[in-house]
Amino acid sequence: DTAFLGDSGYGKSSLGAAFLRARHAILTDDMLVTSLPNQQQPMVLAHPGPPRIKLFPKIARTLLGRRPRSTPLNPDTAKLIVPLSAREHCGRAVPLRALYVLRPPTCRPTPKRVAIRPLTQRQACLKLIANTFNTVITEPPRPERQFNWAARLAGAVPVKSLSYPRSLAHLPAVLAAIHKDLAQC
Repeated sequence: DTAFLGDSGYGKSSLGAAFLRARHAILTDDMLVTSLPNQQQPMVLAHPGPPRIKLFPKIARTLLGRRPRSTPLNPDTAKLIVPLSAREHCGRAVPLRALYVLRPPTCRPTPKRVAIRPLTQRQACLKLIANTFNTVITEPPRPERQFNWAARLAGAVPVKSLSYPRSLAHLPAVLAAIHKDLAQC
């Protein structure tokens, strides 16, 4: 019921693996498809993706243990495709309760603790647009549809900034902060 936004290398999949380790199911890794509220559906729904997560070997070993069924993603990266079991993957659409925008891992100063802060609707809209990737559909109506979608999503779901010290040892504190934040939503 939460999603993470950020460029490649920001830690989205590592956070997903930390949630797996804590016995939560993953809805999707990489691409989030949403349905906006309408008369029949009063909330934003997040839809499932393929039952897999892509991780670097060290993160997979540290957070998930040995995963013999993993497959190399491609020759250009060391990342592995780790299939998820039915218990690890949520195969149905769920209400989206919050979106967390990850700070760049190279951002200075380095955070000393986990920090979650709400974004204004304008900031949220801009972050959503910045994290929407599509180089295939480029006809002129698409940017307008994308902007309208981002504005509606930013108005329907809390969007927050998430920063934390970048080490695997801090991930339990990140999960605890997210759980606490969601309890307050």
